[in-house]
Amino acid sequence: MTICLLFFDRHQMQAAVHCIGDRAMDMVIEAVAKSPYRKDNKKGRHGIVHCQITNPRILQGMKDQDLLAYIQPVFIDLDMNTVEPAIGAQRMDKVYAWKSMLDMGIHTSGGSDAPVVSFDAMENIYFAVTRKNISGQPQEGWIPSEKISVDEAVKLFTKKTQLMLPIQKTRTEPSKWEKCGLRSSREEYL
Repeated sequence: MTICLLFFDRHQMQAAVHCIGDRAMDMVIEAVAKSPYRKDNKKGRHGIVHCQITNPRILQGMKDQDLLAYIQPVFIDLDMNTVEPAIGAQRMDKVYAWKSMLDMGIHTSGGSDAPVVSFDAMENIYFAVTRKNISGQPQEGWIPSEKISVDEAVKLFTKKTQLMLPIQKTRTEPSKWEKCGLRSSREEYL
């Protein structure tokens, strides 16, 4: 892992590494921290895809290393009944911790993980905001302290998706979408 990230940094590339468990995320954070070329990679913000089984130390490491969290709220529906039995109650602090990520200033963007699960952004927004399954359970939401606002959820799937692109200077030209007349009715989402 360290050699791969060193290569990416040396050649101005960014990596998106799939990590669900905490050990895999530790490995990515450690590898990014060891890259002697990290400060030279002006275009690449490395990221972790899924970021599900985190803890306070991992979240701080992601912030310290300026890592992007690629999250998929749709997994609330699939995972809420299997996570605790799989990892134990003692490890449930800060799992699927999207509110914590946003509050800490960790760069976070939303995705669907399609074609594995639904491509529907509205479903993802529903799961992020309510933290309930598709049947509306549990009533208070799963890990309700990690619920995010509708505004935050919409931005994950609009404005914050730009974070996945290589870091660039501020855009001064209209985008190809703007040239075609396509824009949001809420500018803050673009």
